[in-house]
Amino acid sequence: MTILPAELTTIITLWREEQEIRLLLTSLRKHDTIFKNILVIDNSENDLGSQIRHEYPEITVLTAPQNLGYAGGNNLGLDYALKTNTQAILILNSDTELPDDFAAHLCLDLATCPGVYGAASLDRHTRPSKIVYGIKINLTTGRIYESQNSAVVKDLIPGGWFLLITREVLEKLRGFDEKFFCYYEELDFCLKARASGFPVRTVPELHLIHGKISPDSTEKESYRFYYGMRNHLALIRNHGRNIPGPLKLIRTIFLIILAYLDAAIHSPGSVRTALQYTTCGLEDYFRGRMGRFSRHDEKTSKKPG
Repeated sequence: MTILPAELTTIITLWREEQEIRLLLTSLRKHDTIFKNILVIDNSENDLGSQIRHEYPEITVLTAPQNLGYAGGNNLGLDYALKTNTQAILILNSDTELPDDFAAHLCLDLATCPGVYGAASLDRHTRPSKIVYGIKINLTTGRIYESQNSAVVKDLIPGGWFLLITREVLEKLRGFDEKFFCYYEELDFCLKARASGFPVRTVPELHLIHGKISPDSTEKESYRFYYGMRNHLALIRNHGRNIPGPLKLIRTIFLIILAYLDAAIHSPGSVRTALQYTTCGLEDYFRGRMGRFSRHDEKTSKKPG
């Protein structure tokens, strides 16, 4: 069946993506017969939410009491939406944009096949656009990477840029694990949904544009290395295949090496700073410190350096 407007709620958790969120909301307006119920969660800790409320009066904006992270922000929206008659939730990254023909492909029999469905991502900056169909997770080695292979789409986890989730899944799983704060919480959710027997897959006919218009700040990129180390290890601890103890240790060491290599190779700024944040993530993982990384709270990691 085609999803009816009253049955679908779209949730967008916003941090400080001022240009990107306006492109996304404008693209949603082009499909307003489907995307009538749009909920923006303002995590920005500034006045961006009030600007969006003024510019897009048809949209509901909820202002978080503080930055709840991607997991907590989405959960705030889910709690709000599930009090209505919505039968499906679409979670979109704030740096995505829907192409003009997107709605023509949004036709799923959600009534008879509740689950979690994703869309392929077209990179905003590459020409021709790089297409990513989802996330491949090797639960034995713990390796995680984006897949451009449409032939294996049934084995992929949908990317967090687009998650179409039926009400039945949310009523069973309740929402995202806020211990992750941001990064890997969507993979954790999808793996739980699949383990609960729900179909979890990308719909390869669905495409959307994805990517920042301007690069993230060096500080935000540094946080990525912190959460990348800590949350990747936590995800595989929770969902990785049960292998003998010595092999688990080898797997953990392998993932730690991959995280340090990522920081050394892909840091947009100081490699030293990226490596320090990576080390903080490793320390907090072993100390069991999850949630938001704060440089100022002595109960969490101290500022690197």
